[in-house]
Amino acid sequence: MACPKNRVYYLDQPPLVDDLKHICSRLASKETYPLASDIQKNIPIYDVSKYAGRDTDTSLVESLQDEWSHILSEGPGVIVLKRMYAINGLEQTVDAANKIFGQILDDETRAKQNSDEGNKIDRNLKAHNVFTKLAKRAPQVFVDYYSNPWLDRVSQAWLGPGYRFNASLNIVPPGGPAQPAHRDFHMGFFGPDKCVKFPRLLQVANQTLTLQGAVAHSDMPMPSGPTRFLPFSQLFEAGYMAHRREEFQQYFQANYVSLPLEKGDGLFFNPSILHAAGNNTTTDFYRSAQLIQVNSIFGKPSEWVSSVPIVDKTWTLLREKYHKEGPSTSMMCLVQAIGDGYQFPVSLDNIQGDLFAMKTEQDLIQEGLEAGWDRDKIIRELKSSQKRRLSPFLDEL
Repeated sequence: MACPKNRVYYLDQPPLVDDLKHICSRLASKETYPLASDIQKNIPIYDVSKYAGRDTDTSLVESLQDEWSHILSEGPGVIVLKRMYAINGLEQTVDAANKIFGQILDDETRAKQNSDEGNKIDRNLKAHNVFTKLAKRAPQVFVDYYSNPWLDRVSQAWLGPGYRFNASLNIVPPGGPAQPAHRDFHMGFFGPDKCVKFPRLLQVANQTLTLQGAVAHSDMPMPSGPTRFLPFSQLFEAGYMAHRREEFQQYFQANYVSLPLEKGDGLFFNPSILHAAGNNTTTDFYRSAQLIQVNSIFGKPSEWVSSVPIVDKTWTLLREKYHKEGPSTSMMCLVQAIGDGYQFPVSLDNIQGDLFAMKTEQDLIQEGLEAGWDRDKIIRELKSSQKRRLSPFLDEL
């Protein structure tokens, strides 16, 4: 028996849209996802507000995570967590974050208008790395926002522990156009001439390194253009080769589904699912979302985020919270969100002792909270850790 080919397709053997049609003919059912509150247009919906106070119920959480993992890998590829920020006193957190985001947008828009970038301003209102910017401007809002246990639970369902966040703000004004259908990070940036060089297994495994998500920071009625999805399309192995081809774009346009969202809802999806932001057909409504990319510790994020300025601004609040709660669920969600949970990459020449006993940033933050370190000490420890890991590489530049 001949060895099977390692590639998905070759450039002279384009993917067939009929193969995608067959895959996307499947239906999601409550029988497969019994904990879902509803399934609409093939998208499972989970009202997590009904689980308020049960985010530490191991049996419940593991059952939910089993369903979410299946949805993302073998099922429709997209999940809605209804009222994700309408629990545990988080109702006002999105509004508070919106005020800070408005300040960030005003400052950055003025800076662009006064620079050579002024003529390149996107019609959408965007701000990058609002993860760090929120922590710097409003530490308490940051602490409240990222202590949400369901943000951690859905991230771990797909990526396990040690994941890293980066986040951006995207506001689509009235008349904002729709996007073409696409796949996301990592290989979504590559054209077919580059994708074809990667073996089949890696093209499929690519999706396991990232979870794409969004929290609705405004209501998103259908006329405002909430994100469009083609459920099950992440299962099409040749998808990164195919998604820019005209016949696949046409199939997406004829078959996509979309759901309205309410402010505070969460939306999470496999990065390989075909999706696109919809067009805002309103005349007076701004659609607003914080886009959250969650990255596996084994992958490269699209934006590097340093823990140092975030800890510097939030350490007093973190210590106060730890003093009141100890290692509670929300406390450990914050530690997970802020610090790097992986010790690599490093310069091995610069490491002494047991490499596998080397502390991660999460280890240092947790140790500092338990021992009551002051701000200066935790910052010294984190900077020292980063210096041991990064300075040999930076010295070579």
